[in-house]
Amino acid sequence: MEKAMESREPFMNHPRPDFWRSQWIDLNGTWEFAFGREEGEPEFTRSIEVPFVYQSKASGIGSSEICDVVWYRRKIPVISFQKEKRYLLHFGAADYEAQVWINGRSVGTHKGGYTPFSFDITELLTGEGDEITVRVEDRYLDTSQVRGKQMWQQKEHGCWYTGYSGIWQPVWIEIVGEAYIEHCKIITDIEKKQIALDLDISEWTEDTAVTAKVSFQGKELAETSCRCVGRRIAFSVPVDYPRADMNGIFLWTPETPDLYDIRLELKRKGRLLDCVYTYCGMRTVQTQGGRVLLNNLPYYQKLVLNQGYYPQGCITAVSDQDYIRDIQLIKQMGFNGVRMHQKIEDPRFLYWCDRLGLLVWEEMPSFYNFTGQAQLQYMRELSETVSRDYNHPCIVVWVAFNESWGVFDLYCSPQQQAAVQAAYYQFKALDQTRPVIGNDGWEHTVTDLCTIHDYEQNAEVMGRSYQDRQKVVQGAPSKLFSRCIQAKGFAYEGQPVLVSEFAGIAFEENQGWGYGESAKTREEYKERLEQLIMAVKKQDYICGYCITQLTDVEHEQNGLLCFDRSPKLPLEEISQMQEGL
Repeated sequence: MEKAMESREPFMNHPRPDFWRSQWIDLNGTWEFAFGREEGEPEFTRSIEVPFVYQSKASGIGSSEICDVVWYRRKIPVISFQKEKRYLLHFGAADYEAQVWINGRSVGTHKGGYTPFSFDITELLTGEGDEITVRVEDRYLDTSQVRGKQMWQQKEHGCWYTGYSGIWQPVWIEIVGEAYIEHCKIITDIEKKQIALDLDISEWTEDTAVTAKVSFQGKELAETSCRCVGRRIAFSVPVDYPRADMNGIFLWTPETPDLYDIRLELKRKGRLLDCVYTYCGMRTVQTQGGRVLLNNLPYYQKLVLNQGYYPQGCITAVSDQDYIRDIQLIKQMGFNGVRMHQKIEDPRFLYWCDRLGLLVWEEMPSFYNFTGQAQLQYMRELSETVSRDYNHPCIVVWVAFNESWGVFDLYCSPQQQAAVQAAYYQFKALDQTRPVIGNDGWEHTVTDLCTIHDYEQNAEVMGRSYQDRQKVVQGAPSKLFSRCIQAKGFAYEGQPVLVSEFAGIAFEENQGWGYGESAKTREEYKERLEQLIMAVKKQDYICGYCITQLTDVEHEQNGLLCFDRSPKLPLEEISQMQEGL
């Protein structure tokens, strides 16, 4: 669409349903495209469909060519300039380092392949024939980049997949007032029955105020205004509602994903400058007595590992229906959550998890070369991730590192242990409301959850391995990965224990790999999966698990579903295996 959107309905494809305005211009669609040169603008001889990477079919290119620099160009729809308005150009994400020009004039750069960036382009626009040019540099073999599951060799290897480059999340322009709300942090308190709002605004003058209106299912519950005395404003809104299900509030859970709508208005001398729509879920997550509590009650987490790859769009869903379908399939199989593996997923996926009810562990993508520059960039992207996603009630755990990737000497290296602890405490500095895992799988330093990865395929052996909790959490229970659960110099301190990766079974008929010997028949596949789940379930001290994995991806053929989302077993059979928790 190439016109300003006027609808207040977030389903109108707005890229940020958790922070959206009614006036915006969609810049997705056909752009000019070129495989680039290091210096100088190339000749644009191709076209590409944004926001799909050129390696995907949905991009219209579908090329496996390796190129470190790609270029984009397109015209901005004619804009009727509105007096005292600002025009913000937003990019959801571009992998890896982007430089942007408007009408040939540079507006800025951003480094990091998984986080958003924006520029105020008001002063560069003419209103007619304006042109955006974007250069994206992505070093295919650079292991110091935060790259996640992208392979860094010339051919497929292990559990890493085809690399991707360029714009892979939406591009849009928002029209805002002369002053506007830059950011809003929402903190819900189910004990006090209130929503705390912490806002940043672009500029401050006297007689500026913010009003928050909270409603539930169309019924307005509360309205609170606060006069601004600076660019940062913090205040609370009560949400006590006598008809609610628990002492005046509706609690968010995967079973009851109730959401409160919030309208934020920024005014100066009574004149509306900006209006932002967002939402929140009233819920708490904490650990206590070796359990994970959701809303003060023990909650057994049944997760499935999700790589976030899609048949046509590679790492970008073609439409919201892809997200909705995946979430519905996950819930139909009996899971109540998902561990997003090595990818910061699109905000619209998180929105649908909020709305449909699915827990999310959000995991930072890894770098694979431990350098000072890699750590610096990683911490920058970590902070940007929390800033973007803090308000989503579906997110219940942050994961800093996975299986010592990028910190391969974590067990005994004080320097690498310090890096993992720094990431843990950075998460904690930005968010005190969620548990944080320093290094998921093994070699824990400081962590709120003791998580274990174990791809033992013999359920009887696995069951015996987990009978003695103290021996497990201080030892190395997995026979496949002989890694100690605690890093050298660290000890188990009573954290909840979860098996956060296991199973990973493949069929012999598939041309790919899984863990252990592939199952020869579907009956063997079902029996092994069921027995492995039972081996974990029967241990009283284990309070959750994550099965590998949701779908097959490229050469890794160990999903519960094929890549096209067709099930390998009836969904209800997988659900029955997980009942009684």
